[in-house]
Amino acid sequence: MRLPDGRPGGIEEARAAEGKRKTQKVENPTILERVPAKKMTFSELAEWYLEQKAVKRLASYHRIKGILTKFNEVFGLRMVSSIKLQDLEEYQERRAEQDRTPATIDMEISVVKTMVTKAFDNDLVDGRTVKAFPRIKRKLRRGANTRKRILNVAEYLRLVSVAAPHLKAIIITAYNTGMR
Repeated sequence: MRLPDGRPGGIEEARAAEGKRKTQKVENPTILERVPAKKMTFSELAEWYLEQKAVKRLASYHRIKGILTKFNEVFGLRMVSSIKLQDLEEYQERRAEQDRTPATIDMEISVVKTMVTKAFDNDLVDGRTVKAFPRIKRKLRRGANTRKRILNVAEYLRLVSVAAPHLKAIIITAYNTGMR
């Protein structure tokens, strides 16, 4: 059988074309890995991120800076591309051993995840670098960070007696209506 352009056609040619496509997929699996890995340490990436105008405008800028400083203590000199899922899980465990709440640990991971994603969007890191961050499990379970503390009458009266005048009505209302 011949194709309209005169080339031989048939099942053999289709199999050869399929084999060629499979080879191309193996050689170039995803667009994520087409961006070459840049040689950038975590501290260099953090410095770049903190210089972004959009980040500087955030109300939480100082909190973000503190979180990245904590991460720099552990990962600062490492190449960003060398940080793996296991490293992030070990970081979570270390922070938990330092009596940090699950919400705090999740916030720290979230900030770093956002930074790495922004770096990927700007071609500063490759897809292999980003890969570890979405797979990290959150420490906080729904409702696990709620506080169940109720003031007793003596604590309530002491609080009202030392509260600023503009807060007394709010405290009295909150206590007597069960507001949090």
